[in-house]
Amino acid sequence: LPHPSHNFQFQLYDGHKLPYPSDSFDVVTILMALHHIETAGTTIAESCRVLKKGGVLIIREHNCDSMATSVVLDVLHGFYAMVAGDEQESAHFGGGYEACYRSREF
Repeated sequence: LPHPSHNFQFQLYDGHKLPYPSDSFDVVTILMALHHIETAGTTIAESCRVLKKGGVLIIREHNCDSMATSVVLDVLHGFYAMVAGDEQESAHFGGGYEACYRSREF
């Protein structure tokens, strides 16, 4: 529950249907997550649905302008997956994210 002195809260959801009515929020953020979501277009559309008219959708993703950055992000994702999960995040560890970052179209 949010602290009474704050007018915001963090909410996790499944990415398909936000549990809020349309035109509910002034700001919605999606931070470093879209590359993990197969239905990124649905997630963006749903985020826009709950924004008030004139609201702001903030999306921040990795910047992979160089192959070196892509490789570092691949390695970091792989280590996070090995530490946080029972399974490797990708069967193609070391080669999947660079391709995804550079080719994902929404």
